[in-house]
Amino acid sequence: MKSMTTTNASTIVQRLWNYCNVLRDDGVSYGDYVEQLTYLLFLKMDDELVKEQGRQSCIDRAGTVPRDIGGFGALRPLTTEDLPVDTNQLAQIVAGATNAPLILVSVSGAHLYGFDSPDSDVDLRGTHLLPLPELIGLDPPQQTLDRSWVENGVEIDLVSHELAKFLHLLLRQNGNYLEQLYSPLVIIETAWVEELRALVKEGTIARHAYHAYAHYAQAQWREWRQQAVNGAGLLKPLLYAYRVSLTGLHLLRTGEVNASLPALAPEYGLAHLADLIAMKVKEKATAQLPVEEHDAALQSLQEQLALAYERSPLPAEPTNRAALNDFLVRVRLAGGSDHGMA
Repeated sequence: MKSMTTTNASTIVQRLWNYCNVLRDDGVSYGDYVEQLTYLLFLKMDDELVKEQGRQSCIDRAGTVPRDIGGFGALRPLTTEDLPVDTNQLAQIVAGATNAPLILVSVSGAHLYGFDSPDSDVDLRGTHLLPLPELIGLDPPQQTLDRSWVENGVEIDLVSHELAKFLHLLLRQNGNYLEQLYSPLVIIETAWVEELRALVKEGTIARHAYHAYAHYAQAQWREWRQQAVNGAGLLKPLLYAYRVSLTGLHLLRTGEVNASLPALAPEYGLAHLADLIAMKVKEKATAQLPVEEHDAALQSLQEQLALAYERSPLPAEPTNRAALNDFLVRVRLAGGSDHGMA
């Protein structure tokens, strides 16, 4: 019986990896096909629970997986349809917030990270292009646009940097701006963005991104720990510590930017974090948790980050500053218009 079970398990594993080979040959990345396998396993598990235990299916009539399904609710990636505001209306409001052409506006913060709660603000981040007269005039231009307002009871926070400043921040390996550039939650996007994403992936991302991710994770860990050792600690900094650690680790190993904790946690053996995410999503701000257990996990992630930094296939420094400069000049000459693209 044991031999037969082992054989069946081996057969199943082989079939799964054969499917991965098909996806890989079609240009699907490692992270993407692990995500696809996760979906398939969830659907299979849901089917078995319905047929064998008579439970209600977690699949709605439209064929989509609700976000709030207990421990597995966070497996489905958030889309703009899940945002608490109408994105078409939001795009119009954002476009009217400035006379400068907006190159990109995407969603960051808790909605991007995968642990938003009903009271979470919608954090919009992006980049815009200042008119040439403002850049060459006597007075230094205001390079950062900062606006906040309330839309249908939801607080919206918009921060956009002038394109040159945005590119400088990318060259400095600031993870926030990498995540904004590759955020799947896009509100406004011009055709220039596709080229910029390709350029950044080709030679802007460098292994020194390690420092920003490791240090910020440590800061969030310390913030959580200060309260947790005396009782209930805030969930937000703890989830940030895990999220930042895993995003940095994934970036150093693969060169891919993924800011979603629900997507990364199962891939790196931390699927149990779904329980913490569920508590945060249900507006539970604090919880009494085993400090030693989380200390050990976060310390392990710090060690993995350091090792990934040493072994990373990424270059030590950005290699295409000249290409980014050329990109900036072309966007300026075109006035931000897609029609000016080569």
